[in-house]
Amino acid sequence: EEAVKQVAKLTVLPRGINHAFAPIDEPVNALRERMTGGSIFLNDSFVFLNAYPNTLTSRLDVTMEAFAIFAKDKPNVRLWLHTNGDGHINIFDLAERLNIGDKLGVHTSGKDFPDEPDEEMNLLYNACDAGLNSSMGESWGNFNVLHASVGKPQIVPAHSACSELFERCGIMVPISAKFTFDDSMAIGSLISPQNMAKEMDKLYKGKATYKKLAAASLKKFGTERYKWISIAKVWKKILTE
Repeated sequence: EEAVKQVAKLTVLPRGINHAFAPIDEPVNALRERMTGGSIFLNDSFVFLNAYPNTLTSRLDVTMEAFAIFAKDKPNVRLWLHTNGDGHINIFDLAERLNIGDKLGVHTSGKDFPDEPDEEMNLLYNACDAGLNSSMGESWGNFNVLHASVGKPQIVPAHSACSELFERCGIMVPISAKFTFDDSMAIGSLISPQNMAKEMDKLYKGKATYKKLAAASLKKFGTERYKWISIAKVWKKILTE
């Protein structure tokens, strides 16, 4: 009975989303030109975004390899990376090796992860059609959540926080192998580029699927429940009762 009482006191709170993140009601090509300083590189294309840091855990190489498989014979697709160019992998060398340089856009500030204000990140999320995550583990998956909050579908690994957060509003890529980190002996979960490419192709070709997941993403993450102001009210209630 005491255990039941203790469980009843348990409250799960999400990480919050700023009110700056919301859908922008403007033509997407106009948003893309604003984002890129007037470039038409992204215009009239289906744009995938991976906004995670260039670290071993993020495995941006998997995203890039998946895109290379997916983009074959598709002239109107693009991959946009918002990350540090110098990190776990050399993005530009790998792009050349995969022959995707003409379809890849990178916003980078060298060794450091680009630190942009919320308004600029909201523009980025609105300008890209769908999000990608090829990491080996997530505690929350903030970049995907923020991207989903403006009504954009996400393709994520079927592990950790991703599998819980995006179970009904995203696309899950199955786990292909486990990876043991040398320094901590923690175990990460790897997805394959081939499996991710398949899911990218489904989302790209499936207009009904895209529309359904876009609406589900906005319905879940665009609500007040995930806003910081709402979370602060719950904390206040917990701490004052």
